Amino acid sequence: MGALSLVDDVAEMLGKRGRKAFGNLPPQTATDGKTVGGVLDFRAEAEQLLQNRKITTAEFNRTQVDPTYQPKGYWETPGTETYNGTVKEQTPELVKSVQQNTPEHIPAHLRTPGLEGITDPQHAVLKNPDETFAEFGKIMAVRKDKSRFYAAKEAKLAKDFESWKETGEPKLLREGGRPAGNQKKAYESAIDAARRQSNDWDTFSPEKFLDEWIGDLAKPGYGAAEDLPGGSISGQGPLKGKLDEIVDQHHATGNQEGADMMKQTAFINQVFKLNAWQYIAQQYKVGLGKTRGNMWNLPASIHRGEKVGLHAWLTEMGFNDYWKTLLEKNPDMTQQEIMNAIDSYFEEVFYPSLIQAENLIKAAPKKHKWKGMYLPKEVLKDAKVRLRELTNAAEFQFQHVYEGALRGEPWAMARRGQLDQVPGYNAASNVLNYSDSLADIQSGLE
Repeated sequence: MGALSLVDDVAEMLGKRGRKAFGNLPPQTATDGKTVGGVLDFRAEAEQLLQNRKITTAEFNRTQVDPTYQPKGYWETPGTETYNGTVKEQTPELVKSVQQNTPEHIPAHLRTPGLEGITDPQHAVLKNPDETFAEFGKIMAVRKDKSRFYAAKEAKLAKDFESWKETGEPKLLREGGRPAGNQKKAYESAIDAARRQSNDWDTFSPEKFLDEWIGDLAKPGYGAAEDLPGGSISGQGPLKGKLDEIVDQHHATGNQEGADMMKQTAFINQVFKLNAWQYIAQQYKVGLGKTRGNMWNLPASIHRGEKVGLHAWLTEMGFNDYWKTLLEKNPDMTQQEIMNAIDSYFEEVFYPSLIQAENLIKAAPKKHKWKGMYLPKEVLKDAKVRLRELTNAAEFQFQHVYEGALRGEPWAMARRGQLDQVPGYNAASNVLNYSDSLADIQSGLE
């Protein structure tokens, strides 16, 4: 590890990622005319503000304990702009406040029906919802039919497979009409393919609602020009089976991972679903499912090489189960919890995966052309910048421990784990080249 960045750089970086508060209540004065030791008593006013749903119950209670405490409005209260665990309990109050108070005191995104559960305005990006949803419903109906078709196909194949294991019938046929030589493998492959198709149609965001931010990468994959994301790879026929020479397509956000994300109850709300898709496109320049923006073209040995490939690394790091784990822990995450989790996913899983893919390519032998290989350069640069910001901030937070550990001091070595426990730090520090400074990356270092 190299030296720490300057304090100014870290401070500036942290400022860029800060969340903005929604606004303040106007200056308040006590309404009951009473004072406590010459100081205004805010208890009566707090009761009125609570009745009008302009402060939280927590703020009201605090004023009752300390009459001199001036209660803060929803958008002054620490945490409301980031929706931390404490504020989660205040959501019903916040929604009622939005519904009952005058529009000029309410953030615009909270007035959008369907997004009331998002309290961080940076996560509410949906544009012209009325106009958008006039057409969105029709498109999503087609998508849902496709997803159901493949889900039904998966279910039938699974049922036939169980029957085949007991009776030997029905046999799965090849395209030419002959029974497949290895029935077990053929059934497993067909079931997996149907499941993947169903997942892709479920998670695939409608391209016309994303193309403003990612252009052609919002279009469906598997139909692009040759050697482009989503297109076929040229020159693969004679090389079939040679992992060190051919190029594969890789879903950047895993097929099952994307499906697990969309199984969260909040995605029943189509307004929220489209907002999440658009946020990912705007903030991270990618799409989900079968969009071209979700596809990388990787050398097969780097993609799925045993023990050394990207998939092996993802499994080792535990990255394949991010959304599955969240779904198992809480299938009813709030809208804001999901949006926060999206940010964490990109910083702790997606970005490290992309940089690791480039690292594996750079470290591999250069004896093959690997025609059609593709990684999104702009997203890759964003990934390096953000992960460098994260590592700089974590090291700045534990500067004395970090510097002591570099010197090998026992007390610091014993506390080194505190730095490692910062979310995303280990993954980021493992994939980044520490000779690359934040300034170098921002200037265009590849």
